[in-house]
Amino acid sequence: MTQADHARFAADLLSLLRFPELVAHPRRTGLLRAVAAHDDGWWESDAAPRRSPTDPSAPLDFRELPEAERAEVWRRGVERHAGSDPYAAAMIAAHGHRLLSATRGASAARLEIVDELAARRDELGEEAGIAADELAADGAWLTLADELALAAATGDPGFVGTAFRAEAAAAPDALRLRLSPLPLAGASTLPLSCRFLPPHPFATDAELAVALARLTWLRLPVRISALEADSDPRGEIRR
Repeated sequence: MTQADHARFAADLLSLLRFPELVAHPRRTGLLRAVAAHDDGWWESDAAPRRSPTDPSAPLDFRELPEAERAEVWRRGVERHAGSDPYAAAMIAAHGHRLLSATRGASAARLEIVDELAARRDELGEEAGIAADELAADGAWLTLADELALAAATGDPGFVGTAFRAEAAAAPDALRLRLSPLPLAGASTLPLSCRFLPPHPFATDAELAVALARLTWLRLPVRISALEADSDPRGEIRR
């Protein structure tokens, strides 16, 4: 799946969360738009995927991207929206700053992009007319949506923070994420756009690109339900 597909799924999932402060959020529409756009800097990288250095049968994982390219991903994502939606651009800058700042043993190049993102976050936040504390609070919603979406897409509950207990599972026909407490009105099923790449070693990046181009895009169902039970008596929401 592309990073943009993951981000759109994260926004769809966030739109279903029933926390009162999120339902009545004064910038709800803009927040959901920012979450959907938070990985738009990955378009170019996802359009020309490369082989993983650790697994020649798989594309480069987003955590394996070289430092210089990672910096460009965040620059592109911020500047792609800076002119039309400074609030979304500020949110993207804040998200990139948080992720890159959390990495230990940062290089000089990493520290440079971290400082650059902090400056753009503050500039764009001021342009959007949003206070720093409000931007940080909105960023926490983006982080939550990002973590839940990553757990659902990968089958790894380790992406989920401490706010929930979580179980996740990935299968060829469906994905599943169980949460406690369940922050939805009821068990929900959301679609996630993806392709299945059969395990096969690729000799070159071009060979990988051809194989991906031949694959059919799928809308894989992702079920989010309560950890205590597979079903919710209040019914199921489908999108």
